[in-house]
Amino acid sequence: MTIPPDTDGGSESADPARPAARARTNRLAVMAIVTGAIGLVVLAVGFAVAALVQTGRRGEKGRGLAVAALIVSGVWLAAATVLLVAAVGDEDGDAAVRGAEGPRASALGEQDCFTDFRQAGARFFARAAPCTSSHQGEIVARPVLPILDYPGDRRLAAEGEKACRVQASSLYAAGRGDEFTMFVARPDEKEWASGERAVTCLLRYTGGPKNFRLEKHWSPLSLLAAGDCVGTWSDTGEVDVVDCTMKHEVQVVAKLTLENDKGPDEEKVYARCAERARKTLGSKPPAHLVLRLGGPNQREWASGEKYALCLVAGKDGLLTRSMIPK
Repeated sequence: MTIPPDTDGGSESADPARPAARARTNRLAVMAIVTGAIGLVVLAVGFAVAALVQTGRRGEKGRGLAVAALIVSGVWLAAATVLLVAAVGDEDGDAAVRGAEGPRASALGEQDCFTDFRQAGARFFARAAPCTSSHQGEIVARPVLPILDYPGDRRLAAEGEKACRVQASSLYAAGRGDEFTMFVARPDEKEWASGERAVTCLLRYTGGPKNFRLEKHWSPLSLLAAGDCVGTWSDTGEVDVVDCTMKHEVQVVAKLTLENDKGPDEEKVYARCAERARKTLGSKPPAHLVLRLGGPNQREWASGEKYALCLVAGKDGLLTRSMIPK
């Protein structure tokens, strides 16, 4: 008879199962979300990709953080793209405005004359034009303002106007302030930051276009041309070219080119000037005019400035109009 096994508790019971260890969070995933949150996109993307690889291989947590870091990085990139497009759009818009309105008036030089004047807000546009042909106004000066920090457009306009009125003080003192309207072209904040401190003083004529400057225009003798009127004549240096309707001492009738290396023969030059004057003024020039000669001195002649100016002046005083028929 087989004896059955003993089942009354003689055998040992098994140990209860131990709980599984908790998976840890991947460190690269944490670094990815942190760098992504502060905008370090390149680092965030690198950490996130590495974290995705490691979490899959090691069974670590953090995959969601890595994905979130990639999403945040994408948001940063999208925002940067929008800002870049907006900035380029602004520059293109400014270029379009400049193209539509013309060149900036601030690019003109002192004593330049201008036409095609336009104003768009605080910006002024104008094209350079010869002062002896029809033009709308002139640049009286480009003073530099002694201001360090950008003061804002309103104060800059006020300070610029003060400086420009000083530069045009001779016109105001002569009671000619009603002949023009003053405009002040000034740098914007970006131009100021680049070092631009000069304002451009524009005088726009109120009586319509003119073919002369309100302010005296100083010119070397060598640049004088037929038709120019000179307020006060000087044989050396520069002379003041004025409008021929203003009182002036002489007017240039002709400019002759000479070739004698030893110096001008005044008698022959005078004869040539007299002939040119008769052709220009008529066979019978006005009796109140006298013919004068002007030109380079010996030093200027030796340097190659070989010309002669044929001038007419009044016998009994200053001239008040152009002697050259239109």
